[in-house]
Amino acid sequence: MEEIEKENVMEKGGTGRKVLLAIIGVLVVVLIVLGYLIYSKGPSSKNVYLRTIDEFSNSVSKAIDKTDLNKLQELNYNLSFNLNSTNSEYKEIAKIINNIKLNASLEEDYKNKKANVNLDVLYNNSSMIDGNIYINGKDLYAELPSLYSKLIKVPTDETINLDELWNAYNKDNYKTILNELTKIVKNNLKEEYFTSSDEKITVLGKEANTSKQVLTLTGENMYDLENNIINDILNNDKLLKALSDTSNIEVNDLKEELNRTKSELTKEDSKLVVELYLNKSNQKLEYAVMNTDSEKLELSKTSDDTFNILVNSEKIGSIAFLKNGIDLIIDYENTNINLKLSEESLNITAKTEEANISIKLNGNEQKGKTVVNVNIPSEKIDLTINVDYEIKSIKSVKAKDYSNYVELDKMTEDDYNGIMTKLYENESLVTLIQDISNITDGLLTSQVYY
Repeated sequence: MEEIEKENVMEKGGTGRKVLLAIIGVLVVVLIVLGYLIYSKGPSSKNVYLRTIDEFSNSVSKAIDKTDLNKLQELNYNLSFNLNSTNSEYKEIAKIINNIKLNASLEEDYKNKKANVNLDVLYNNSSMIDGNIYINGKDLYAELPSLYSKLIKVPTDETINLDELWNAYNKDNYKTILNELTKIVKNNLKEEYFTSSDEKITVLGKEANTSKQVLTLTGENMYDLENNIINDILNNDKLLKALSDTSNIEVNDLKEELNRTKSELTKEDSKLVVELYLNKSNQKLEYAVMNTDSEKLELSKTSDDTFNILVNSEKIGSIAFLKNGIDLIIDYENTNINLKLSEESLNITAKTEEANISIKLNGNEQKGKTVVNVNIPSEKIDLTINVDYEIKSIKSVKAKDYSNYVELDKMTEDDYNGIMTKLYENESLVTLIQDISNITDGLLTSQVYY
């Protein structure tokens, strides 16, 4: 019986946090995929990794399918703030911020290329700025009901290309990108990169018979892999068209950027080795390790569903694959991150020496709430941002008469003066300006006195 040794490959410390966090990010993605994989018995090493790619691709594809862009719906959002501070410099500012609210609604019909957007900014619970945006095919109109009697037609040229907007939301393009890239990556993973063997290891004090699946990439392998993938993308017109549509970048420009990237590839004197140890009886992951020239990243099992995360044999966190989600903890160099993910909620807390941040998302496809809290002890600031949302099905986007409009670049000086006059007649806006002025005057007075 062999027990896996967890040796330091370099001294603790001395590595940049950015590198570590990048590795952790890659780890989390891999873990999320591996945690839900069910392998067939006795797979070849290459097939294990290809199956991982397929499972990841399929999960993303299902998420795309679930997003029905042809579904007519109305989205309503409410945004509010709660700023608390014992710091005298922020108390007056807090009063202003806490009295600001934003209500927004969006009606969308992607099939017929129509959308209506309403924005209402309130101060002291009274409307301050109320505006609408109407998109009808290639035309864009703005409406300020309380300030101007006509619609304002906004030029849609290269700056605002609505055709590109609609193309960017075409889910068929995303499916094409996902499927084509998956095929390209799989086709370029050569058999020589993979090996497999049977290994006995000690897990949780017990002997486990495992299938050791190894992926090894040298610097030359990485160079060939990247070069071949870029060439395959350049030769895939279907993929390039989908990438162009979703990114609003011309195909020729994409090719130019890909060729530039290819010309800058170099053969590094390096090696990446990933080892997965799968239980031979149930194909569950028992242990995993990734070695580079400077880092050793491990997943060491602590219970049936939980793994410690180690970097160079130093524990920096853990991850648990639960029945209803994932629980990730990272604790490294005075930084603590806790992520809990389930089908209907996402809770993230992050604590550093400078600030404490939490993000909570609870809800479903129809209704929910997001709460973001930022606490900065040194500044005595505690800010909470609340966002409520609700999505309703509608029969159609409300029709609008677009005949009464003026083009933006043809508005007269009288038009602008009329808008400004009505703007300054708005009591909520005047109150806000006065409140801001009072704070500014107070700050100037204190500075002069000092």
